[in-house]
Amino acid sequence: MNSPYMGKFRVSQEYKGAAHDGLDLVGVDSKNIHSTVNGTVRFVGFEANGFGNYLKIQKDGTDEWYIYGHCSKIIVKTGDNVKITDIIAIEGSTGNSTGSHCHYCCRIDGVKGKFKDIAALSGIPNKIGTYDDGYREPVSPPPPTTPSEQKFAIGESVIISGQLYGTSAGANPGAIVTNRATKITRYSKGSPYPYNTTGDLGWIAESSIKAADTAPFAKQILLNPGTWNVRKTPSMSGEILKTVNGGSTLDYYAKENGWYKLDNGYIGPEAVKEEI
Repeated sequence: MNSPYMGKFRVSQEYKGAAHDGLDLVGVDSKNIHSTVNGTVRFVGFEANGFGNYLKIQKDGTDEWYIYGHCSKIIVKTGDNVKITDIIAIEGSTGNSTGSHCHYCCRIDGVKGKFKDIAALSGIPNKIGTYDDGYREPVSPPPPTTPSEQKFAIGESVIISGQLYGTSAGANPGAIVTNRATKITRYSKGSPYPYNTTGDLGWIAESSIKAADTAPFAKQILLNPGTWNVRKTPSMSGEILKTVNGGSTLDYYAKENGWYKLDNGYIGPEAVKEEI
């Protein structure tokens, strides 16, 4: 079963083809709506007499567009690449709705009237009732303990791997980096995320830092023009995780069978113009 929720949810309206081209779902354990496919967000918008706040995601390599309607808040934007289980919206009752729920359906190329049987595609029972797809949202780890003394000196070359924050207190979570080579530029004594680095990347915990001579560091590649797939394994048969645009630079950490290992996945040698 592959539902937009994690944990328990309720089917409040069945799929009925042209009469009702999707399933109406209500979160029980959580109101977070998750992507059910690996794909690209093709549309985010509002429809006052229809879906209210809604979005469409095209599944990678197919003409199937998955629609999530009546949201109270949409977290992603058009053009974003998403993966299965990514949080994309919050359940709501916007548009033509009589109660909080998510209208979940699949349309060919996103066109109304060109629907697919979403119950058959997802494995969600086409029957009013409460179900559990077995997934659970990850529990955030506790904040790190505050270091008692400064371990890394200003100007010291280090490797950082972990969550970055907008403040040393841990507010405004930012990017997650992996094996990023940088230098310490600031230190905030007594803070749980006391270090900042070159380019003001963000504040990070001491436990997420290693001295540069004790860990591998990232190198970079420049991509050829075009659009390139990042795959789960170093093989053309590997699952596509996302696409990246040519002309950009990416960090890589190793080579496996000629493929470049990135933060999350692999990219083939044909995509690479040069190592820089």
